[in-house]
Amino acid sequence: MKPRRALRLALALLVAFTLIYVTNNAPGYLGPLEALFATDEELFVGISLILISLVLLRSGGYLRQAQSRGRFSLIEIAEAGVLVLAVTAFFGLGLSPFNLCIGGGGGFVCYADSGRFFSGLLDLVCIVVAEELFFRAYLINELNRVLNFGAGAVIVSSLIYAFFHLPVLQILGLGSVSVSGLLQILIGAFSLSACYWYTGRNLAASALLHAYWDGVGALLLIPNYGLYGEYLLILGQLSLPAAVLIISHRLGPSLANRLLRPAGVTETMSSAGDPKVGLANLAAPSAMQPDSGEEKKHTREENGRPRGQLAEGERQG
Repeated sequence: MKPRRALRLALALLVAFTLIYVTNNAPGYLGPLEALFATDEELFVGISLILISLVLLRSGGYLRQAQSRGRFSLIEIAEAGVLVLAVTAFFGLGLSPFNLCIGGGGGFVCYADSGRFFSGLLDLVCIVVAEELFFRAYLINELNRVLNFGAGAVIVSSLIYAFFHLPVLQILGLGSVSVSGLLQILIGAFSLSACYWYTGRNLAASALLHAYWDGVGALLLIPNYGLYGEYLLILGQLSLPAAVLIISHRLGPSLANRLLRPAGVTETMSSAGDPKVGLANLAAPSAMQPDSGEEKKHTREENGRPRGQLAEGERQG
């Protein structure tokens, strides 16, 4: 474990937890910022955590690697969208965003007009972006450097995410030691962290699942709570899509290469263990190709022949 990096991680967690705890339990300590906080609490927390996360990502050197790149990353983002639509179609909604309702793990809110609905939607987007930047893009990458163990980073970040939500659980009336609320948060946190890390850091895909969980999760409970219960629902709406994304990330590129590989192309392994495509039939049998040394000698003789001089075989012809 690297002491300096571990100390910086501890300070980052302290700053973020202080922000969340103070805004949820003691906004009076914000001083002159209290008036701004009172205008829109979630927007204030979201923007503050986004700014903190960007500074941490920049100082830690994670800003460029926070989001994976390439065509398969785009495919996975689209796949996440299809998965959440399929989950919604399977479970069904008691209410929907078309009813101007937004529902997360702590309940749902229906707004009187579209202006307030879009204000609530903006708050939701800010919170999701802030939590994904901090708990996924920064925290998992930093923990991986400290622990040098990716799976450990996923587990520890999930526990920290649940711990940070204890003040929120208390505010929502679920109790700071509510077993049910804490388990739901843990399942959701582990699903999102695993989705981010094991899809090669596809932050946009995990953020889309997170937004779905926060924005529609409770709306799925209305018609399905008695049939499935909250645990099966969170596994179905979040853990299952995350697992599908992870599996497709592992199998998708190799499957696509096999399907799109032209005839006569074989897959070889590089020294680093990465699959590479090589042309098996480019090299003709050795008897049909001149030896490289003989070819060079023949070339030197041709180049060394005076201009206009014919070879013996050519004069005889």
